[in-house]
Amino acid sequence: MKIKNRLLTRTAALLLAIVIPAATNAHDMWFELKDFKLSKGSSMECYFPSDHVFPSSNKEYVPAERVAASYIVAPSGAMVPIVAAGNNLYRSAQKLSLPGTHLAVTGKQWTYWVKTTEGYIEGKNKSQVKNALQGIYSAKFSKAVIIVDKPGGNVFSKIVGHELEIIPLKDPGTLVKGDTLPVKVLLQGKPAEMEVKATYDGYSSKSNVFAEKIKTDQKGMGEIKINKKGKWLIQTSCTEKAADNRFYDEKMYAATLTFQIR
Repeated sequence: MKIKNRLLTRTAALLLAIVIPAATNAHDMWFELKDFKLSKGSSMECYFPSDHVFPSSNKEYVPAERVAASYIVAPSGAMVPIVAAGNNLYRSAQKLSLPGTHLAVTGKQWTYWVKTTEGYIEGKNKSQVKNALQGIYSAKFSKAVIIVDKPGGNVFSKIVGHELEIIPLKDPGTLVKGDTLPVKVLLQGKPAEMEVKATYDGYSSKSNVFAEKIKTDQKGMGEIKINKKGKWLIQTSCTEKAADNRFYDEKMYAATLTFQIR
């Protein structure tokens, strides 16, 4: 995966950074739902896995204290909070009363990691750990498209301001097997030329195996071929080398989008 120097010059932060592929051993985070289509008046229930396999198989979850602000954007534009419901379950704070397409938003807060000879330590930077081998500063950004009764509206393509963001340009709720889903990737709010991977439920039970890989163009645009019904995950990630490595050596971004094809 590569992001051109043209993109790196667009912000002061990126002027000091070199972007390289994200580490392959970093766990991903996504919205995992039993069903992405709900009946009107239902509550949305979900989990936030920390895993390499879609759907999650290891029963590990993002710790509650690390979960970023989470909410659902209704077709009207109203925001419904997503709250913890115990045992790693999360639920919409209100029942979803409007039919149409909803956008769910969450993430994992920026977190320090330090690699040592004995493994990784979460929540501490290099200056806090003796004999640190490597320091990482990472965050996850996750969205899901949820349908209540039937698709409708345009919030599916809303830009929510994540530092790395995958934006579907068609409503996944209207697609069927054989269609194509155009997407746009933004890094720091700017179009990003980078690798995007996609997979679906049942494709593989192995870690970091994807059914499709594409590369976005200079406008951040790419297309995912929808060749299977069921639940889908789209993922992208990148890493910047730190200009000042006192606290960390690499800054890692990862974004996911989940939805379901009928």
